[in-house]
Amino acid sequence: MKATSLKNYSHAEDIETLDPTYILRKDCDIFAPCAGDGTLNQYNAQHLKARVVIEGANGPTTFKADAMLEAKGV
Repeated sequence: MKATSLKNYSHAEDIETLDPTYILRKDCDIFAPCAGDGTLNQYNAQHLKARVVIEGANGPTTFKADAMLEAKGV
């Protein structure tokens, strides 16, 4: 099976940053945190600009972040 990559996707950006909230501040329709527990939390949820969050695994959104996002209509 051939591996798939976003490397040549024309709408993608290749960025490096020391500020992990930078990716949350990007305008997008869908944010899919598919990583560790508590990726979205009370300290960074206010920066999220996505309209929809689709959780991938491991409980990436804390209860406080969930309440903050719900209040924003996310």
